[in-house]
Amino acid sequence: MLKYILKRVVLIIFTLFIILSLAYILMQFTVDPHQRMYNYYIPKSQESKDFTLEQAVEYGVREGWGQRQLEIIANEDEFNLSENEKLVIAEIKKDALLTNAEIFENTKDKLQSTQAVDVTLVSKLVTGLITKGLLEVDLVRIPIMERYFNWLFNAIQGKWGVSAVLEIGENPWVLVTEYIPYTIRLNILPLLISTPLGFLFGIIAALRKNKPIDYVISLAVMICISVPSFVFVTLLMINANKMGLPIQFSPADKVTWKDYIIPTIALSVGPIASLTRITRAELTEVLTSEYLLLARTKGLNRFQATLRHALRNSLLPLVPSIIGSFVGIMFGSLVIEQIYGVKGVGQLLINSINKDKPDHDVAMVTLTFYTVINLITILFVDLAYGVVDPRIRMGAR
Repeated sequence: MLKYILKRVVLIIFTLFIILSLAYILMQFTVDPHQRMYNYYIPKSQESKDFTLEQAVEYGVREGWGQRQLEIIANEDEFNLSENEKLVIAEIKKDALLTNAEIFENTKDKLQSTQAVDVTLVSKLVTGLITKGLLEVDLVRIPIMERYFNWLFNAIQGKWGVSAVLEIGENPWVLVTEYIPYTIRLNILPLLISTPLGFLFGIIAALRKNKPIDYVISLAVMICISVPSFVFVTLLMINANKMGLPIQFSPADKVTWKDYIIPTIALSVGPIASLTRITRAELTEVLTSEYLLLARTKGLNRFQATLRHALRNSLLPLVPSIIGSFVGIMFGSLVIEQIYGVKGVGQLLINSINKDKPDHDVAMVTLTFYTVINLITILFVDLAYGVVDPRIRMGAR
């Protein structure tokens, strides 16, 4: 059993690596390093951190977004340059991709200063030339595979970059951890509600097969499965005022239990219907089996036989579907969070892949969150088979 679990964990890690690698490479075709640097440089509001263009370029280089390039954009003869500035310009003419440290290394024996000569002096000279308008600093694209391996090396070390659009300069993990509690609550509550109700309606429909109540439940199941969750949330939002509920999710400091009612109901309807249908189908088949007829002949009434034998033997396909429904609820909440204004990871993901200004690093972290949850759920589904039915041995040949 332990060996099987370890194999599955290794497989999950490998799958996570493949998915995130593909996501990163595909995203690189839509996210230009120069645009990422420019987004990082331009603050989104007066309250945002203010970064100079040079700082933005340096950060882009450090994060592996691209490579710094200096370009001479004016006639140097028009400027009264010092000897040190002339040395810097001469090096830039040789190679526009040199860093300040490399320029210093090439010119340190010729630089003149009343203070200690170090790379700081070159940085000040370059900054001065940019300020004067002689130089222009920019970020140029480096090969996609080189960017990929830069990202991979940083990701293995737990360095996922920074937000370049949503929260300029912020760590993406910090952003995600702020949103996770809302997403978890929004997904756990529907699961806690849908599981008992799905079992209950499924049992009632199975015990009253081909009776009016069975037809009513079956009709309701068909409607609820056919109608998407975002339709239910829209209908609930339209009537929110009549029910005394908020029409939109409240700000973080004003959230109450009422804010969770509408999205929880919208996300519970589908799983309740699905579990009801599966429970009815499995239980109906078990109720007509020979061993259940034997249990009835030994003196058990219908309720006892259903509870002790029929329900237990129909759990094999039910428990994995319950665990798996968590993934369905979570991906359904992506849309619900956007419509109802819930400050969750789903909303963060949608905002981070905005077509005008995508926030690459935040998108990668949110995708990692959803991928890890999905893969762990698959592991639990596999293990659940062995727990529900001991006859199933995980990893047996």
